[in-house]
Amino acid sequence: MLAASVGAGGQEAARPLPPAPPFHWNFREIQELGVKDALDQTKALSPTERSTLIDTIAATLGSDGEGENSQSKAQLRAIASRTRVKLIDLNGNGKPEVIAQAVGLESGCSPTGNCPIWVFMKSGNQYKSILGRDAIQTFTIQPTSTNGLRDIVLGMHGSATEQELHLYRFEGQQYRETACYEANWSRLVGDDVQELKEPEIDPCGR
Repeated sequence: MLAASVGAGGQEAARPLPPAPPFHWNFREIQELGVKDALDQTKALSPTERSTLIDTIAATLGSDGEGENSQSKAQLRAIASRTRVKLIDLNGNGKPEVIAQAVGLESGCSPTGNCPIWVFMKSGNQYKSILGRDAIQTFTIQPTSTNGLRDIVLGMHGSATEQELHLYRFEGQQYRETACYEANWSRLVGDDVQELKEPEIDPCGR
């Protein structure tokens, strides 16, 4: 996979990402945001930062709505204010990024609990999205880093014992998916289903 870089002449050149290390998912560090993480209640952001982030998420939600599904600015802002957030410093510069996950069917969540998720980086007084993905339930911050930011694993709920994992690595401007895996906490032994203490992980579609 190639990432873009800008040369001395102002031209964008492709540069290869460093080879992906063997995939080790620390499932014990898996995270899922809850009611206590609601954006309109968080003390981790100043009132101005909170309002700016709500506007940013509302604009993102609004760009996905068309026709009868479109909503007013006030409605979008109310939906965005319920987004669940967590601040995590992904590049170690002392300025945390924002992991944000939508809540409710009106924001694009599925009945099974998979919802849109974003990673926002503060740029001046604004927030820019560096990762966006639909239908995700959990996230895991990996110990490995790419181009200065921690790798992220997003988990999509499949069933009580199955989860699809999507590995994201930073390419310089945005996170890009670089691999997909399936994690299973059970396996069939003869006619019996055996529960596992640690998941078996295989590439998607295997």
